[in-house]
Amino acid sequence: MQRNVLLGVDHHHMAHESNIILHHNMKIAFIGIVKNGADYIQRNIEIIRSLYQDIYIVENNSTDGTKEILQRLKNKGTLKNVTTLDLDQKDAMSLCDYNINSLCTNRVRRLAYIRQQGLDSVLQSGIKYDYVCMLDLDFIHVDIHEFVDVVRYMESNKQVDGIFGMSIIDGIHLPYDYGAIKPIYKILPVYFNIKRYITVDSAFSGFGLYRMSSIQETGARYDYENIIYIEHEHFNSYFNNLIVDTHFRPIYNIDKSNVIRFMFILISVFCILLYTCHLLRRVRASYS
Repeated sequence: MQRNVLLGVDHHHMAHESNIILHHNMKIAFIGIVKNGADYIQRNIEIIRSLYQDIYIVENNSTDGTKEILQRLKNKGTLKNVTTLDLDQKDAMSLCDYNINSLCTNRVRRLAYIRQQGLDSVLQSGIKYDYVCMLDLDFIHVDIHEFVDVVRYMESNKQVDGIFGMSIIDGIHLPYDYGAIKPIYKILPVYFNIKRYITVDSAFSGFGLYRMSSIQETGARYDYENIIYIEHEHFNSYFNNLIVDTHFRPIYNIDKSNVIRFMFILISVFCILLYTCHLLRRVRASYS
């Protein structure tokens, strides 16, 4: 009940309406990864499930009851597949030397491996999906109607390989997962909503909707053996036409160290832009 109030809509009405808009024969495979998500996993899965689409979960060595929750949901038919991994007793952040270094090689390779297990489950299912949606399941709020708009955009723009939202951090409305946005100068236009649809080389922000035919044609995979940077950046390099929908803004929580890092990057980008403008003015003055 609390989740439905947060979404601001009636849950059953939302599910029925969204299913009509998505069309009965459209098939989306949602792929979520989770570790120790007992506090949110069931309610967030039920929100995604309101679209009547298939959900694939990859769980890694949870110790808080997440495994049992997922098994119950699988037995009820809520989940299409659950892959359980037992890689080790560590969470992803503990693989880094410093907590603020959340992009360390060990962490991103771990995440890439887990995401690839989910993608492999979908590809090996034998089901013909129209789209694959990679998502972070620990969202605090997502507007399903905004997500439906994202899907409708993909349906109307067949040349687009993938589309992302611009998720924000709960309480302070700063960008979530901004590091996946490339080129880096697109961070500011995306965050400040300069226009609704912005082309990028890479992004993620908690929800990434990919055209299945683009994944199959390019052979896109998460390179968990060789990457040294954000796993989404390498995965997105397979595609030529990626978009951020700045109106789709799920809300996530995040630790303060990432907020500090974002502010540092934001200030750095702003200073670079100012310096570039200064140089351009000097060049123009020299020719006048």
